[in-house]
Amino acid sequence: MDAALQIVGGLARSLGERFGPALTVVRDGSLVRWSFGTAAAAVTLVPGGRLEATFVDASGREIRTAQAAEIRYRRVGNTSYGLTPAGCRRFATDLTDFFSGVREPHFAFIGIGLSN
Repeated sequence: MDAALQIVGGLARSLGERFGPALTVVRDGSLVRWSFGTAAAAVTLVPGGRLEATFVDASGREIRTAQAAEIRYRRVGNTSYGLTPAGCRRFATDLTDFFSGVREPHFAFIGIGLSN
């Protein structure tokens, strides 16, 4: 597990350098939420030592009620990331793309959740 922590620590440093102090990372149990502006990624550790991410754009509105809504996406193709240098690089690339405004076709729409 020490190697995995080192890999994730390197990922956090790299993303911190890229996005600066506007990047936030909050951990609540097994869920880690990376946020930048109205974009976020909710990441959980799944069996097999892999990370699974749901990418969220909180800038939407639900059409019928005009209530703030989170638009949720998953990466197209392989949707989990190994706790390896290659898996963390792929996650960092996907996170950078999502935070930079890339959505479909790299990310597939999976649903909407109303914000509180």
